[in-house]
Amino acid sequence: VTGQFGKQRAGIQTTANSEATGNAGNIDIRTDNLRVFDGGSIASNALGISGNAGNISINAGNIDLEGVLSEQQLPSTISVFSQNDDSAGSINITTDKMNIRDRAEINVSNQGSGDSGNLNVIANNLFLDNSGSLQAEVNGGQLGNINLNLSELLLQRRNGSITTNATGASKGGNVTINSPIIAGFEDSDIVANAVDGDGGNIDITTSGLF
Repeated sequence: VTGQFGKQRAGIQTTANSEATGNAGNIDIRTDNLRVFDGGSIASNALGISGNAGNISINAGNIDLEGVLSEQQLPSTISVFSQNDDSAGSINITTDKMNIRDRAEINVSNQGSGDSGNLNVIANNLFLDNSGSLQAEVNGGQLGNINLNLSELLLQRRNGSITTNATGASKGGNVTINSPIIAGFEDSDIVANAVDGDGGNIDITTSGLF
């Protein structure tokens, strides 16, 4: 999935537009290899008056998410976004190996008063590099959790980040990581933020934390 389609952002998207009252659709991808680069986007967006954002489910052998669309500086993304009182969907990823790098991101977000979705990853190895990030945000509702179940390694380098963030009075989402080895270098972070509400919990189960 590349971001280059003339001068427009390209990708796989389901969207309920600004005056809509219906739900955005779900996205289900099954493939051996998935590459999203140069600002490409896989997204379900609820931009309407009401209606839920859809879920994104990906089952892939290898996933590479990298880079930005240079002219507009839009990152390559896998995202679910809502801005109303209804719920955003969740992102569920099952893969052998996933690389997120060069400012690319995976995020779930509700900027209205509805619930956010969760970001769930089952993988052997997860690599976040050069400001690659996992994000979950909620503004007025609940959820916005990040759950990582890894059988081998979580590696974060050069500002690689895992972040939950809550604005308004919402409680911040939780970060739950289960991985035999977790290694973070060069200003990489695992953070649970909140503004007025309580920050989320960070729960890590590992044999080795570096």
